[in-house]
Amino acid sequence: MIFFAAIGVMNTAVDFLVLNLLILLTHHDQGLWLLPFDGVAFLAGVLNSYVLNGRFTFRHSGSGGSYRFLRFVAVNGVGLVMNSLVVWALSPLLGAIISPFGAMNVSKALATLVSLCWNYFAMKHWIFRSEQTVKTVPCVLPPEDNANSVVPVGASLGMEREMESAV
Repeated sequence: MIFFAAIGVMNTAVDFLVLNLLILLTHHDQGLWLLPFDGVAFLAGVLNSYVLNGRFTFRHSGSGGSYRFLRFVAVNGVGLVMNSLVVWALSPLLGAIISPFGAMNVSKALATLVSLCWNYFAMKHWIFRSEQTVKTVPCVLPPEDNANSVVPVGASLGMEREMESAV
C-alpha cells in the first residue's frame, strides 16, 4: 500500500509537470488547448503508473496477460475523458476569480480527485480484483446398475434411495 500511495503521488507530479511545461512552452493556458495538453499530461501519469505499479506494487500478483492490460487502458481512457472535461469546464469558471494559470491548476487538482476516485474503484473491482477459483466437489460415482443417479459425497446407499423417492 505504501508503494501504491507513493507511486500515486509521483503520477500526479508527472501529470502536473507535463501540463505546466506544455503551457509554459506554448503560452496557451486556456481554451481548447487545455484538452490536448491535459490529455498528454494525463497519459504521461498513466504510463508512469503502469510501469511503476507493475514493477513494484503488483509484482507478486501475476501478469494477468493482455486482457488485464486492455482493461487498464480502457479504465484510464475513461479517466482521461473525465479528467480533461473537468479541467476544460472548470478553468473558465475559476478564471473569472483567479488568474488563468491558477484556475487551470485548481481545475487540474479537482479533476485529479475525480479521475482518482474512478480509477481506484475500477482498478479494485475490475482490473485487479481477486480472481475467484471454482471450487470442485469430490464426486462419488454411483453403482453401475444406477449409472444416471447422482450421489452426494458422504451419502450412503440408503440416502440415495431416499433421495430418489423424494424426486
